[in-house]
Amino acid sequence: MKKNTIIIILFFLTLFVSCNFFKTESKYFEVTAKSGLILRKGPGQNFEKITTLPIKTSGKIIKFHGDTIKIQGKTGRWIEVETDYLKGFLFSGFLIIHNHSDFLEEKEEEFSQFDQNGIVNFIKSNKSQEELGHLFLSSYKKYEKELDLNTKTIFKTDIYTVSMFSLTSPKDPYTNYQSIVLWNQKNQSNYVPEGDNLHITLLAENSKIFYGTTYECYECCAMPSNLLGFLAEENVYAIEAPLNDTEAFCGVDGEYYDDFSQLRITKNNDIIIHRISYDCDFNLKCPNMDTEGGCKPSKRISDEYTLIQNPFKKPKVFKFESKNVPGNILADFKNARKPKINLEIK
Repeated sequence: MKKNTIIIILFFLTLFVSCNFFKTESKYFEVTAKSGLILRKGPGQNFEKITTLPIKTSGKIIKFHGDTIKIQGKTGRWIEVETDYLKGFLFSGFLIIHNHSDFLEEKEEEFSQFDQNGIVNFIKSNKSQEELGHLFLSSYKKYEKELDLNTKTIFKTDIYTVSMFSLTSPKDPYTNYQSIVLWNQKNQSNYVPEGDNLHITLLAENSKIFYGTTYECYECCAMPSNLLGFLAEENVYAIEAPLNDTEAFCGVDGEYYDDFSQLRITKNNDIIIHRISYDCDFNLKCPNMDTEGGCKPSKRISDEYTLIQNPFKKPKVFKFESKNVPGNILADFKNARKPKINLEIK
């Protein structure tokens, strides 16, 4: 009789422990997939994608769903999750799961997930400002032999000292190539952009955001690209987007000019960018054919929102198609403000 009682107790104890493992009130997750993990609207690959969560994204587990399955060689289950902004479903084979959120401490690392979201890092360099200046000069001396390098500090923050390189020619008063170097006092490193010819024109949010244009080629008539840069504590990164609101328009011959774009700062100091790209070869509306850029496009190519969480500390980037933007993000965008411009650089 005692033996049967012990067996029954052990059975119910095992059942209790097993059931409690799948209780999710105190379980948390962290994404381990290097290329990020798709967050879906339901527990399965057939459900629509909401966005891609970058590596190191963490949050709370709400519930486990379905049986154990295998996807791309990984064994796991579908789980319902939530982060600060998002709710959806993830496959657990590409996650770390733990009972305590403080176990999932963020490690300092390069933000390699940016490249897949249209956001790129500036290059971190151990070279001195003088060495970087000479490299900038040599990259243009193959086109023009007589160039002078000028260096000046254009602004400072509590972490960064930002200097501008400019190249001028004694023979051509219109020669003006520029770039910047950003000295991070915290990690004692310099940061430089990937492209050589970057002209900074505006600073915003206490100089933590800078805006400028890049020119992709030497002495060509290609249109410049917008570049929006952000000074995070351990990194400098950028996105191709304007700082101020823009309306989409095209040239009278159908050539592309600009997207619709709005950038907003939320109450939590997160950044949300809404961009709509149009087809300038389709059904243009040109009320005044003599006005350059006077045509309004009508056919949308893409309509996307980009969310940058903690943009000046340890940023994480999420991209959404307009139809899949969570309601709370849309609400934050509508209640957010425009960036505050604090300096114009001429």
